[in-house]
Amino acid sequence: MNSVNDLHKKAMECADLGLRRRARGNAKESIAYFEQALRYELAAIDELDKTEALAWAVLHRSAGTLALDCRDFLQAEKIVAAALAHEPHPEIAEELRDLLEQIYFQRHLDLKGITLQEDEIQLSLSGQEVGNGFVNVEEVYERISNSSKLIHRIVERKQNRPFRERGSVPKVIRENYQTLVSVPRSGSFSVTLKFSRSQLSFSGMLETTAIIDEFMDLLALINSSRIIEIQKLIPDPAYLRNFFGLAKRIAPDGERISQVGFTAIRDGVQRSVGLTMPAAELPSPRSEMSSLPRVEPQQTPNEPVEVRGILRHADAMLEDSNVIQVIDDNKKHTVQVPQGMMNDIVRPMWDLHVVIQGIRTGGDIILEDIWPGDSA
Repeated sequence: MNSVNDLHKKAMECADLGLRRRARGNAKESIAYFEQALRYELAAIDELDKTEALAWAVLHRSAGTLALDCRDFLQAEKIVAAALAHEPHPEIAEELRDLLEQIYFQRHLDLKGITLQEDEIQLSLSGQEVGNGFVNVEEVYERISNSSKLIHRIVERKQNRPFRERGSVPKVIRENYQTLVSVPRSGSFSVTLKFSRSQLSFSGMLETTAIIDEFMDLLALINSSRIIEIQKLIPDPAYLRNFFGLAKRIAPDGERISQVGFTAIRDGVQRSVGLTMPAAELPSPRSEMSSLPRVEPQQTPNEPVEVRGILRHADAMLEDSNVIQVIDDNKKHTVQVPQGMMNDIVRPMWDLHVVIQGIRTGGDIILEDIWPGDSA
């Protein structure tokens, strides 16, 4: 048993070095350490008496995770399947099944022989709505469109532009950071998004790779509910609200689409980010982001409210007005839209049945979130 413990200890030491290299962006070095860790862990399994059922299952879970870190999906699947075949303790079995789902998802994100350039990412969808190369066009179009919007917002923010509440993307950004889409690929529905950049230089020009890297970083953070880190990257309240709104439009709904993933290539190594948390469960900025008016003691306290109806009205006549109305059974609900949400989040839902969550203060509602509702 001592040799098993020694081998497992060496595996964990190598894995820790791999994690540190990966955190620093040294993808190739990290995989080399993970491969070494996997060899130690498999050697520990060979040394272990199979009657040690719990330890045997735990080591397989560890080895399966290391194989996944090495991006050896087939070996990871075999390791986890071997552990599950021995009917381990229910708690370990559940963890092994969760690991198996991660392996399958990472296989969906794998490029499968597709060559990506540094300014390209692969978008992959999987779920009940995805057939053998077929998917509802709205599911794809909305995620491509919102991904493009998020890229443009990152460019605008990093160029220190004030948040653009109305109007189209500035021409210099629109023409120099175009979104091109490849022919779709089957299996898990996949397309390549190319964020092409003009060969001409201009003031404030940013490297496309840096924009894509931040795009991937932000989606990884929100899928892990790491709000504080997101707020450090996006200190501007309007840009922050906009990011959360767009991320929820990109994320899976948990029913029709269960997983949305992005894959990029950096230094010849594949990097993948998977959104697995349904949009409804993704975190939102803290309540102080809502710009709510202060409630005096004699006033009615602010209260959460949910409204369903048709989005019919927006007061676009006044430059500083961000007011919409939602009509439900001929009753009008006046809703104030905080900066950062009108153009990209609210306006695309004009004349649609929507669900609005917000805070009622006085006679108005301050919008916190909005999404399409059932029209039936």
